[in-house]
Amino acid sequence: MKNGAFIMALLSLALVGCDALFSTSGGQEEKPKPAMLIIAGTAYSEEDGSPIAGISVTLTQRKEDPIMGCCTDIKEIAEVKTQTYGKYKITAFVGGLDCLLDTFVLSARKQVGDSLAYYLSVPTYTSLFSRGIYVGCSEDTLQVDLPMKKPDPILLDTNFTMQVWAGSYYRGDTDGDTSNAQFNKPSGIVADQDGNLFVADLVNHKIKKITPGGMVSTYAGGRRGYKDGNVEEAQFSYPSDIALAQDGSLFIVDRSNNRIRKITPQGEVTTLAGNGNRGDRDGTGNEAEFMNLKSIVVNSNGVIFLSTGSRSIKEAPQKIKKITADGEVTTIAGGAFAGFRDGPGDKALFSGPSGLALGPDEQYLYVADKGNHVVRMIDLATAEVSTFAGLVGSDGHRDGDPEEAKFDFPSSLAIDQYGNLYVGNVSLGSRGELRKITAAGKVRTIISQNFIDMTFDPNGDLYFTREHLIGRITFE
Repeated sequence: MKNGAFIMALLSLALVGCDALFSTSGGQEEKPKPAMLIIAGTAYSEEDGSPIAGISVTLTQRKEDPIMGCCTDIKEIAEVKTQTYGKYKITAFVGGLDCLLDTFVLSARKQVGDSLAYYLSVPTYTSLFSRGIYVGCSEDTLQVDLPMKKPDPILLDTNFTMQVWAGSYYRGDTDGDTSNAQFNKPSGIVADQDGNLFVADLVNHKIKKITPGGMVSTYAGGRRGYKDGNVEEAQFSYPSDIALAQDGSLFIVDRSNNRIRKITPQGEVTTLAGNGNRGDRDGTGNEAEFMNLKSIVVNSNGVIFLSTGSRSIKEAPQKIKKITADGEVTTIAGGAFAGFRDGPGDKALFSGPSGLALGPDEQYLYVADKGNHVVRMIDLATAEVSTFAGLVGSDGHRDGDPEEAKFDFPSSLAIDQYGNLYVGNVSLGSRGELRKITAAGKVRTIISQNFIDMTFDPNGDLYFTREHLIGRITFE
């Protein structure tokens, strides 16, 4: 089949019958029973209608939607409809209400050696966060029509489940249990050794805490502004990222205040570096000036690494900075404008450096070089900058060897306990996705999904932020 040719996956499975999803007795309608629908079938070529060997498509409803409310029981399922431009949606009718059922997993895969290869160019996971397909029930048949095209190979080697952990599509500012909590564009996220999550709740100007038991509380901040002091009095202005030191201190990218803030384990908020002026100046404490603050990480010695820059403002400084425990700021790599160049730190160029991650031995700092569509690597002993994965300036979705892989505006990074580097991105023009660069040096696609920031907890679960919610991926 030619590259870019379309495939039509046509699935059908005889069920007990659509009427089995609801019934009547004595003229009175009984409470509809929750449905557990599992269908699997074969992918067919649109060119000649022949089955495509080794590819199967599975659609599974994992559970009732805990967010949308009206979808606790499925009464009947709407007719299959394929939307244009690769956009799909799951809809169900419950009690006369048309409500979104974002609780399905959709996958199409083919066995290739020891790996599984996706041949989908549209989002493959229609979960609580993405749009999927119209699911149809006619008489006793459930049918799915899914157009697919064959792009560059996308390899999958991980089984996982994904769910909303806290928040929803709707913005707000509500503490409490995770099912009722609300956020307003949560951005940075980090986990401590006890499994607590700390979230930079961007537009609420707060730092939120989520316990392993699922309780959300305001940890620091409130009204927008700038104020040091105890956590109840402190003020932030669009806190966008967060990092955790080994002593329990939190470091905050206070974006609109152009400062790096610190929250001690005792609950005191101080300013580590930055005087509030928008600029690019190294120095100690309030001598330093920042602009276009992005991501922050901290090593085991309490040394902070910070990315600054904007791919859309080419003339702005695009740098990686280091901040010591006493607030001394120095530039370790990058220049006064956007570009691409590997080499010594003072010669290297970036374009919108965003997410940061430290390698397991803390020798290397990985940088999501968003505007260049690559992941860069800095040797912290020498400040030498090299390209770790991706084709420079070539956006796309291609897996395989790091030097041949393609990324689309990589923006967030996280490293698991095995040394695998996870790369997330948010894409408005095409699709976001989560990729994995294995310790063995292969790029794999985990899921098509937007990821603003992400972190691993001590159990190896990946938590991420997007829209107004916190998601969780559990790897099997």
